[in-house]
Amino acid sequence: MGDLSTVQTTGAAGTAFNAGTIASAASGVAQIIGSLRAADLERSNADLLEALGLVNANDERRFNAALLASQINESTSSTGSALDIQLADAVEGEIEALRIQFGFDAQASVARGRADALETAGILRGTGTILGGFQRSLAQNPTPRTPKAFSGKIQPFTGSIPIGEVV
Repeated sequence: MGDLSTVQTTGAAGTAFNAGTIASAASGVAQIIGSLRAADLERSNADLLEALGLVNANDERRFNAALLASQINESTSSTGSALDIQLADAVEGEIEALRIQFGFDAQASVARGRADALETAGILRGTGTILGGFQRSLAQNPTPRTPKAFSGKIQPFTGSIPIGEVV
């Protein structure tokens, strides 16, 4: 058995690709697939953070609703400072719930940004690996790249065109 770097296959255009080129292409594809999977995990993490933010914000709202209900039951006055305190507590409770939800939403946005960055970096890195392998192969196996010169002769059409019913 010979060295794997000496094994060659011929591509569609007649260019010889050695095993190193094929390994480089496989490595590049693996990098791209890995980055896409990592990006999917980050996006799943972002979805989870948004869901957790909503759950925690709703928990805060339930807690504040229970607190407001107990304040209303204890209060005998429907006007004045007791009502003002209840209203202020309700507003503060909703602000806290929104603060909780916004915090998780912000973390989810950061996770989505990381996912986009992972995806882009992986695609660029993988593509660079693939192209680098082909570039090394072409440098090791140079072939003339000049097009064939036009002879100036035009061949007449010798076939026949069927004439019949046009559909």
